[in-house]
Amino acid sequence: MEQESDNMVKIAAGIVTYEPEIVRLKDNIKAIYTQVDYIIITDNGSKNIRKIQEELTQFSNIEWILNEENKGIATALNQIVEHSQQLGCDWTLTLDDDSIAPDYMIEEYKKYIHLEQVAMLVPVIKDRSMDYIDLESMTQEPYEEVETAITSGTLMNNKVWNEVGGFTDALFIDYVDFDYCMKLHIAKKRILRVNQVVLLHELGNATEIKVFAFLADCMPKGSFIQRKAEQLRFTTNHSPKRLYYVTRNQYYYMRTYRDYIDVKRLHRGMKIGWIIKLLFEKQRIQKAKAILKGRKDGRKENWF
Repeated sequence: MEQESDNMVKIAAGIVTYEPEIVRLKDNIKAIYTQVDYIIITDNGSKNIRKIQEELTQFSNIEWILNEENKGIATALNQIVEHSQQLGCDWTLTLDDDSIAPDYMIEEYKKYIHLEQVAMLVPVIKDRSMDYIDLESMTQEPYEEVETAITSGTLMNNKVWNEVGGFTDALFIDYVDFDYCMKLHIAKKRILRVNQVVLLHELGNATEIKVFAFLADCMPKGSFIQRKAEQLRFTTNHSPKRLYYVTRNQYYYMRTYRDYIDVKRLHRGMKIGWIIKLLFEKQRIQKAKAILKGRKDGRKENWF
């Protein structure tokens, strides 16, 4: 009986594009299009949109939402979920344009969609640029509850999305996912990581920091220094513009959810992140200016 109800569940996959690498985008769609009822692509003003559409004509279940300008990831995700509901779908899988889903993803997720208060099912992330897999806090259990997750590879309950008000448009990019997760926690909803689902993904243009890599490899495993060095081993090399949004939105997040999070701990982590970027990444002056501007704008009460 449960299997029959699973087969009746309609799922759309949503992808936000902005000047994507077409080859990777095609690989992404090939991996997921037979697993879902629809693929919804929201394009945020790509100059090569006609070329993208021409390259994807082989996929018959694509729905297009074409924005004339870049409206940001939050607005684009909201457009996807709204359209998913218009198509009669119950759940929406969100993917980055370069994330490659395993061929068993939806089948595995469907095992857990009937659990009580489930708002999101999320994968284990394997980062292709860092040669890294998210094993932190994992157990041998088939699934476990987590506090936060990135949007890529996430299967979202459309009904719950309505209940909590969707994504916060003003954030544009960065902290969009953390903000939504916090809305779910406040609403007493659950985020479950399905440990059998591993998503190939890329977090920025990450590079290894040699001094931290050395410490992570040579210090006794599990020691304080080794663990901290492992955490600092890679830096993402985001652009100054992206770093502005990261900084600005971190301040929004801390102010909005100060009753639910450890603000001092998060602020301390932010400062360490700034130091790492200004020491080990390029465009230091531009990034310092971006951090200062993001900090200034983020501390304004009503910028959003």
